[in-house]
Amino acid sequence: MSLTNNPKEFFRWLETATEGTLFTFISEWHTKGESSEELIKFIEFLREKAPPLSLRDLVYDENAGIGVSLHAHLAYDCAGTGGDKSHSFNISTGTAFLAAYAGLPVIKNGGRSASSKVGSVDVLYELGLDLDISEERKLEAFRKVGLSFFSSKVSSEYLLPVKNLARKYKESCFINLIAPFLSPIELQGQIIGIAQARWVPVIKEIAQYFIKQGYRQKFILVHSNQEFLENSLKELSEGNTEIRDSEQSPNSTKAELISSILDEFNTALPSKIIFISYNPHFDLSTENVPVNNSPTVNLNAQQAYYEQEFILNPASKSFSELALTAAKLKDLEGGNTKENAQILLKIFKGEAQDPRLRIKAETLALNTALMLMLKEDFSLFYDERSLLKELTENYIKLKKFLKTQNLYEFLEELRKYFTKEKL
Repeated sequence: MSLTNNPKEFFRWLETATEGTLFTFISEWHTKGESSEELIKFIEFLREKAPPLSLRDLVYDENAGIGVSLHAHLAYDCAGTGGDKSHSFNISTGTAFLAAYAGLPVIKNGGRSASSKVGSVDVLYELGLDLDISEERKLEAFRKVGLSFFSSKVSSEYLLPVKNLARKYKESCFINLIAPFLSPIELQGQIIGIAQARWVPVIKEIAQYFIKQGYRQKFILVHSNQEFLENSLKELSEGNTEIRDSEQSPNSTKAELISSILDEFNTALPSKIIFISYNPHFDLSTENVPVNNSPTVNLNAQQAYYEQEFILNPASKSFSELALTAAKLKDLEGGNTKENAQILLKIFKGEAQDPRLRIKAETLALNTALMLMLKEDFSLFYDERSLLKELTENYIKLKKFLKTQNLYEFLEELRKYFTKEKL
């Protein structure tokens, strides 16, 4: 059996592997393509080494020393594979703040940059949050504020040599695909941004496995690709859809979007959105499982989950009620750690008047609107109209939040917990 199918042997080999042999190994594996079967074995091995903490257990464990309230025993996360090389600002980090402020209990798993330019942990430190605090303090923040940040212990203890190599060469590898599934906290649902098109079926199969095992109840997968834009423009030429008039219409930037991809929902490129959820009404005793009468809904009888897939183009007339600005990819770019933190601070303070900053604020609101749908019954989104209705309601509410300084005050409250206690 090869090392890609035997994580125990891989980590034993990793202890003595040179940088050159490790680089060759992960590069060849990545070029071949990581399979979901291989990655699930690695994920299960790492889960066994460091079992995720269940918030449900803390609710009833009087000896835990942490009073997690009953209403907040479920948590959600937003993460990305990274590796799209878009150099975008920290969208998922900003989304975590906005979603939590909107009432969704969020525990975000993240780390320092590897294949990306600025990691979530990097920008959180710059925002004044010290993540080198105890687990108890982090859970206290979650109980009191509804938001907390964790870093996977297995990533730092077992995967550090691979992460360092990926960070050195800014290259993607198998870590990009398994990292979103390594939260140290067991989650109710999760939104995962996927950078590469070839990773979509792999991530989807891992998500289905997580649902089958009871590790998660829901997933929303997001992948933006130029291919979807080409399809949208083709439909436009055939008279099947319309792109809103804009100085920054994707139609005018077609040349610069060659091979463009993003692992976030955005207004520069259309996105494939995949909803996968556990079916609580599934009955093994009958094959007549009720599902919505729609071709977008697929019920896998053996694994008992709903699956809906959409391709959404926020620059189309379907999104006209949201008054979104059709962006160029450079409008979503960030900078170094300090610059990305400043971008988020200005948005949190309601100071997104600059056109590019306004686009970034809209992007946070759009991604958060999608993330808030994790708390809903996915079977309700059986067609694009029903999906857009919920998305629109969420987005309008979130845009109002971003016009005030309340989100900055929310950050200030969180800083009280993410500060080391004085000895």
